[in-house]
Parts: sequence; C-alpha cells; structure tokens
Amino acid sequence: MRLLVLLLFSQTVFALESHEYSKLANALLTDKLKNQIEFDWTDSLLTLSIARSKDTLDIKENLVKKVKKFYRQNEVNPVEITSPDLLASVLGAIEFNKHGNKFKKTIQSGYRFLISEPRNEIGTLNHIGSRHRFSSLLPLTKNFVDDSLWADSAVMYVIPAMMIGKMFKDKKLKSFARSQLSLFEKYLKDNNGLYKHAYFLEDKVRYPEGEYYWLRGNAWILFSLIELIELESDKDLIKEYQKQFVQLYNQIILYQKDNGLFNTILTQKEIHNYEDSAGNALILYAFLKANRLGFIKTDNITKKLYKALFKKIKFKSDFRAELTEVSGPTNAFKYYWYYTWLVGTQSNLGYGLGPFILALNELELKTNNDSK
Repeated sequence: MRLLVLLLFSQTVFALESHEYSKLANALLTDKLKNQIEFDWTDSLLTLSIARSKDTLDIKENLVKKVKKFYRQNEVNPVEITSPDLLASVLGAIEFNKHGNKFKKTIQSGYRFLISEPRNEIGTLNHIGSRHRFSSLLPLTKNFVDDSLWADSAVMYVIPAMMIGKMFKDKKLKSFARSQLSLFEKYLKDNNGLYKHAYFLEDKVRYPEGEYYWLRGNAWILFSLIELIELESDKDLIKEYQKQFVQLYNQIILYQKDNGLFNTILTQKEIHNYEDSAGNALILYAFLKANRLGFIKTDNITKKLYKALFKKIKFKSDFRAELTEVSGPTNAFKYYWYYTWLVGTQSNLGYGLGPFILALNELELKTNNDSK
C-alpha cells in the first residue's frame, strides 16, 4: 500500500504558484539544461539570463556550473565567430565576466569578429555575415547571400558591440554600436511605426511584404533598446533610445489580445495566426525593465501578459517545467504565411526561455523592492 501511494505521488503533476519566480526559473532551467547548450544565437539569451539572474533568482549551483563548463570548454577549443548569430553567444560570457569568471578567449573571439567584419554600404553588418557561416569547405556566404539587415541583428551584434566596446575601451567600436539603432529605424521601420523583419540592400525591399509585422522582430528591437538604455552613458542618446522605445511600445500594445498575448504576426487583417511564447517573453522582459528604469509605466500591460504566458508553462512530475509554443527559427521571407503556416512551435527553446527567465528576474527585483 505504501509503495502504491509513493508511486501515485511521483506521478502527481508538479506545479507552482505564478509568484514563485525563483522556483519556476529553476524548474524551467532544470528541464532545459538536461540538453547540451549551443554556441549560437539560439541559446545566447539563455546563457545571458542565467549569468544575470543567478543571484536574484537563486539559480541552483549545478545549473550555473553547467553554463560555466560550457564556456570553459570554449576557452579550450574556441569557436571561430563568423557571423552575428554566433557572436550573440558572447553575451553570457561578458555577463559572467562581471562576476569574476573570466572567459577571455570567447570574448576576444567576438572582438576580433567585430573589428574585422566588413560593413555594408548602409553602415551595418550583414545578418548572415560574409564568411564561412557553416563550414570552411563552403564558399564565402557573401558570394551567394544578398546583403541584408535583419531586426534580429539588433540583439545579435549591436548589444555585443556595445558591451565589448566598453570592456576594451574601444571608442571606434562604441561609436559603431551607437550608430546602429538609427539605421535599423531608417531601413526597417514602416510608416505605422512597426518594424519589418529584414531589408535587402540590392533590391531595396523589406520582408514580409504588406501590412504584416513579425512579432519577434519587433521584440528584438525592444530588447536591444532597453539593454542599450542601461549600457549607455550619453544622456542625449539615452533619451533617443527611450523615445524610440516608447514609440514602438505605443504601436505594439495596439495588437495585444484580450487574453494578454500577441500573435506571431502583428496585423489587423483576418489571417491564420498563433501566439509565439518567445516574442511574448521578449516583450514582457523589455516592458518590465522599462518600468523599473522609470521612463514608462507598463504595470497593467505586463500583469496581463505574464498571467497569460504563465499558462503556456507545462509542469512535469519531477520538479521540471517547460515553456511551450515557442516559434521555431525563421528566415526573412517575402510572404506572411511563411511565419504562420510553415514555422512550427517547440518547447523550451533557448531564445524563448532566456527572455522569460530575464522577465522572472525583473519580477523578483520588483518584489524585493516593493517589500523594502
């Protein structure tokens, strides 16, 4: 009888209250980190989130050690960074550096890429890069991929450029980083204030066409703006970033659904659509941090959004959990239906879970401040 009770207990679904941010973060990371971490954009915000929130959210030491081991292994056999997608992985290494963990070769590899990667004719980096992206046996990517600017790159190379420029006291690199968001605004921002996914330089076209806007692309821009606001020391530039953030915020919230979430394609047209947990997590984090920094009030929006995202979490029986319905990796595509019909969803992808952990960190910081 006792054995039966224990068996039934072990099969009981594990659950947490929505305000138990630390326990929730550990449950999500325990499930995610049973898999190998990738040195790529897909896990870059995951490693950043762990390095940044490990103390606030009391992340379990064995989980933190796994990320540190990942970076130590890269110190032994450094990945050659050949594109913004790979560069994004230095974010976690830089964050750990603030806490005394030195991952010099990883950061130096990112620095070498940034100062040597060619700028295109509009003064940005091509999102796909110009080198051997996947294998040295293949032709240079610049020989078969058109020059283009993607919203993704606002996080993938602009944030690392600013962080590394400050670390190495490289005025030229910091100046480059500071010039980028105005270019993203110029070439990606549409007349209605939302951003397109990509701009192709040769044809001078932006994707997706029509009155359709990729949620995660706009969320990348919000994420980059809120990070730069905190990284920046120039008061005039901080005000400019805040202005851009508020303008985009005011447009995005027009598309918030009654349940608190946003669809993967922002549009007023009636189309097949779904809610991407990654894009929503990015927005939640950016709004929460903007509220903490004090230049915009987002409480009502974020409460509704967090409550809805919490419902996307699947709790398991062994004190693990996963964030479901994360839209898969995408390419910049001409037609909106690619994003809604062809791109499926998965659970606990790093670029969805990472921003959600960062959002939990912001919620915990708010709880701690409110209790003082």
